Amino acid sequence: MGWWEFDMYIGVLGFVIVFLFGLYFIWKAIESNQTDTIHRPLGITMLIFSAFSIGYLYAPINYLPIPFFNLIHVPSRFLIIPLLILIAMAVVQLQSWINRQSKDTWHQFILLILLVILGHDLFQHARLWRVEYVFEAFPAEPLEYSLHISNQVDPLYTNTLAISYLFTLIVLGYILYVLIKGRGDRPSEQAG
Repeated sequence: MGWWEFDMYIGVLGFVIVFLFGLYFIWKAIESNQTDTIHRPLGITMLIFSAFSIGYLYAPINYLPIPFFNLIHVPSRFLIIPLLILIAMAVVQLQSWINRQSKDTWHQFILLILLVILGHDLFQHARLWRVEYVFEAFPAEPLEYSLHISNQVDPLYTNTLAISYLFTLIVLGYILYVLIKGRGDRPSEQAG
């Protein structure tokens, strides 16, 4: 396996944002009952997928005929789902925190500097993974001529992809509808 199979780099600043806004502030809000009930099921989902990333707990899943789950041959790939949920929760909390802050130029300048630092860290890390570096992780091996590549029909996989694609199109259409409808519902500002 290449190192990118186990790498979920979000940077030091990204870690601070995810920890503060995705864990600490949400935990405080749950303790004081100041948050929606959506965070509890998301937390349970994150714990389940994190547990599945542990080698011994993951092994039986690799052999179950569940679409996509039996394709995940690296247990650390289960960690990406909790991380993405945590990032989404952190971004929502961060945005509400930014909305509560004053809108003066210094705050916006500091946030811009932090965004540039985070972007720089992520860009520098992304530069480490390039196609030419794949050969270092996977050295060339002699070609085995006895192997034959065959095209096997897999209707379950194809149907799952088609349904996922259709669902994605429906959700994107709904989001576009809500955005367009929301623009039309706004009261127009009239010049005084």
